Amino acid sequence: INAVTLQTIDMGDGADQITNIGSLKTDGGILMGRGDDTLTTNLYIEATVLDGGVGNDTLILNNTTEAGISGAELGDSNGFDIKNFETIQQTDGTWNFDGDYTKSDLLIEGGTAEIQLKKRNQAALAVDSFQIDGGELTIDLSKLNSADLTGTWSVIKGSVSRLSTTSLKIDGETYNIMNDGDALEDILGTSPELSSTKRGLFLTI
Repeated sequence: INAVTLQTIDMGDGADQITNIGSLKTDGGILMGRGDDTLTTNLYIEATVLDGGVGNDTLILNNTTEAGISGAELGDSNGFDIKNFETIQQTDGTWNFDGDYTKSDLLIEGGTAEIQLKKRNQAALAVDSFQIDGGELTIDLSKLNSADLTGTWSVIKGSVSRLSTTSLKIDGETYNIMNDGDALEDILGTSPELSSTKRGLFLTI
């Protein structure tokens, strides 16, 4: 699909595939229906919901666009709900995740996954499993009170494994936890630590 605006897309039964390499806008949602479906999209998509329907469904998130089309021409995503995808695979781009994905395995193979913390004891993201294999994770603290960050924060609820590059975003600036320890200690007054268990991912400040 390249540069098109549609009403609600309902694919019905069958093993369907949709690939968006341009700009896809719907007034409603994208409903993949019954069957083992695959929806692949870049950042330039507007919809109320992406619904995998019934089956073993895969959502692939990337930053691929048709040659010769610029991001300025396409515009940005307005955000959308994701449900009923058993696998969510990010291969490129910067995507923000929050909410309940407890039936999904989230695999970050490229680009940056951003998670914005909102409440200390409530995980911003819930998944069946979360794994980074080539991508990066940024934990966004920008909307929190910078004077009240001390303690342990729940970041992800669910099985977390193979974390690699992880950064914190504070007041719009991004700091790598491993490489920018001195700067983070100056800002936070301590060195932040990440811990992952079968219960999830936790940030201690």
